[in-house]
Amino acid sequence: MFLLYPSPDSPVPLIRNEELLLLRSEARWFTNDKAGAMADLNLVRTLSGGLQPIAGTPATDDAYITDLLYEREYSLLFEGGHRWIDTRRLNKFDTLPLDMPDFTRNVRYPIPLAECNARPGEPACALTSIKQ
Repeated sequence: MFLLYPSPDSPVPLIRNEELLLLRSEARWFTNDKAGAMADLNLVRTLSGGLQPIAGTPATDDAYITDLLYEREYSLLFEGGHRWIDTRRLNKFDTLPLDMPDFTRNVRYPIPLAECNARPGEPACALTSIKQ
């Protein structure tokens, strides 16, 4: 959910409850409270994301981390570099787009491709190919 602040001096929260739930989910997972971790992750998915809960429990830590990173990426979108920090501390740098060969990225904002396709010619959807 994106907030529009009514004035330049409106208070801005430093951390939202959604981020706290995702942090608690991660802490629970790595202290072997898998059910609690999934409950927190699914709470964010269903209430904030409007998604279906993840059925069952991921079989591996890697599968859980993939699910967690997905939720953190979209729940904390445009909130100050969380994604890079998350991938760094969870040893998932190879999942960052700029680390993937032949990745095409949006030069301004991470606008979903489907949205860009629905608005051809939109300047915010200008793409630049990054070769490494």
